[in-house]
Amino acid sequence: MSSKKFIIPLQVLLLIGLSIAYFSVIYYKSSNRVATDFTSIYSSAQAFFAKHAIYAPPRMQSYNEIKGVPLKVDPSLKHSENLNPPFTVALTLPLALLNYQQALQVWSLISIILGVLASILISKELFSASKLALVGLLLALFAFFPTYINVVYGQLGLLMLLLATLIWLAGRNQYDGAAGCMLGIAIGMKLFFGLVFVFFLLQKRWRLLIWSIGSFIITVILGGMIFGGSVYHDYLTVLQQIDWYSASWNISWLGMLTRLFSSNVFVIISYFIGVSMLLAMLLYWWRSYQPEVKYYDFGFSLTLILMLLISPLGWLYYLPILMLPAGIIFKNYLQSNISLWQFWSIATAWLFINMPLKLHHHLQASWMNLLNKPALVFYSLLLLACACLALQRSSSKLSSKLSWVLILIYLPAYVCIIYVIPQTL
Repeated sequence: MSSKKFIIPLQVLLLIGLSIAYFSVIYYKSSNRVATDFTSIYSSAQAFFAKHAIYAPPRMQSYNEIKGVPLKVDPSLKHSENLNPPFTVALTLPLALLNYQQALQVWSLISIILGVLASILISKELFSASKLALVGLLLALFAFFPTYINVVYGQLGLLMLLLATLIWLAGRNQYDGAAGCMLGIAIGMKLFFGLVFVFFLLQKRWRLLIWSIGSFIITVILGGMIFGGSVYHDYLTVLQQIDWYSASWNISWLGMLTRLFSSNVFVIISYFIGVSMLLAMLLYWWRSYQPEVKYYDFGFSLTLILMLLISPLGWLYYLPILMLPAGIIFKNYLQSNISLWQFWSIATAWLFINMPLKLHHHLQASWMNLLNKPALVFYSLLLLACACLALQRSSSKLSSKLSWVLILIYLPAYVCIIYVIPQTL
């Protein structure tokens, strides 16, 4: 009891320090009017009220002044198209009623609140609303580098975390209607949530699937009603202009391939082969599925990780969604379902994912990219996926064979350490 009394105040102090750091960054970004990814979202909302096409490619030069607020142009942010579906843009329209500085501050504050809410829900479900667990989870979330860049760049990662948490909670407690509605909304905002649809399809939860299809159709109709039917043609046109798959923050399988090979044909073939192998992991989970909470939790966690790996643009700022798998794995460690060294390996993967990573929009294809920081994050995600698949297979500790499989998969990460650490000194 005395140790808890000491740990919780320490955690709270660290959390206060992180809060001060976050709000300082938000104040700096908004006050100095530095353009970020949020600029493209805000620009689309402004374009709607100005009766312009919301997906007219907004280059940074057009951001010199937005609603009377001059912006400092960051040349490194030359790719600023809004890649969010029309429904997502529709949700951000109220922000266009504010000037850029106010809108960025409100957007950032909302993102932080959504992250806190998701942490509260996860803590309440997994740890019975333990104060120690809640503060620890909040500390882990806001000390997470992907969370930091999500807030700095004004992205949707914390919103994605809340949506994933709500879907998981509703599905876990057999509220299929609510889970389906939230899943349809999530797919309407980010298409890669479609893999979660497959997760429930494998369980034959038809009522949930019907609700998700219905709510997704509503998001599509709303987007067309607000912006006009041609908006989806404009949206597809913008997606076809993407040419930064090799960016250092794209930690997906496609991102890894484009950093290794210069041949587009070889990249496409390898991508579909790799996606098939990753989907095979989900099918392997399905073949061993049992109607138990443990199988549901690890299956949902596996799906979230595969979702990031399979998506062509699995950006680093979407990784706050990993807080849910992390909470589930940690709960199983407390229940002695994971040995200490296995938990240490998973925790090390988390540490690698949390390493600061500089954004480079285009990395030249090279085999040396097998041993850089983006590769390290990719290997760590693979480890977490395999861990989720393995941990559900036994209510006790992992078998020795599965442990060796994790070691072999994790070996490239240790090779990366030898190569990467000298570069960061």
